Amino acid sequence: MDGTTVAVGSRMYFVLGEGFTLGAVRLFDVSSGGLLRTLNAQNGTWTDFFAESIDIDGGLVAVGAWARSIFFDHSGAAYVFDAATGEQISYIFPADGHDRDNFGASVSLDDGVLVIGAHQDGDSGMVAGSAYLFDAENGSQIDKLLASDGAAFDYFGTSVCIDAGVVAIGAIGDEDNGAESGSVYVFGSTNGICAADLTGDGILDLADLQAFITMFTAQDPGADIDNNGVFDLADIQAFVLSFTTGCPV
Repeated sequence: MDGTTVAVGSRMYFVLGEGFTLGAVRLFDVSSGGLLRTLNAQNGTWTDFFAESIDIDGGLVAVGAWARSIFFDHSGAAYVFDAATGEQISYIFPADGHDRDNFGASVSLDDGVLVIGAHQDGDSGMVAGSAYLFDAENGSQIDKLLASDGAAFDYFGTSVCIDAGVVAIGAIGDEDNGAESGSVYVFGSTNGICAADLTGDGILDLADLQAFITMFTAQDPGADIDNNGVFDLADIQAFVLSFTTGCPV
């Protein structure tokens, strides 16, 4: 819900005699309950599970389609729509997507920044999971988040939430407190929303580059851009990506 608009997801349904129907998001007026408009993916298929995860904020609607097959089977995708017009603004999938990552299993939107969970991503082990940050309007990737102690079957990214620059990620399979006891990871705005802005002034310039080199050499946590506790080439690549992409406005 955002302001006077309620967004409701309907991932896919079956009508006897008609077959399967494409997933959709329907926007309703809070006061009257009247249907305002229906949102559909421009390239959707009934197997995508479009609209199983949705969020609405600031006039934008984010929609996950975790079963969409881009990198073979169920790699996943997400979409962003203009709530006022119903126009599809962005079609999003990660450059490093893989088979059965389930990117789009969870989505959360705040102030133009979109968090997307990929709870079966294998970067930290089989179905360890990950989450991504994207600019909701232009679809550019801002960052990728991994658990610092990520392990197989954690399902990190099953649930995600962002508010005021802080990101919370649920990992239902984490076993730190017993079998499948689960956990939540919280990421601050410095390493989450604009990873390359290490000086915190909202401007990406030479000072941020110098700060990264100093932090990386000293193995300062501020240079651990992918938040996995290891200082390596992945952090350098993540910093360069964030620096060239720019901070969200």
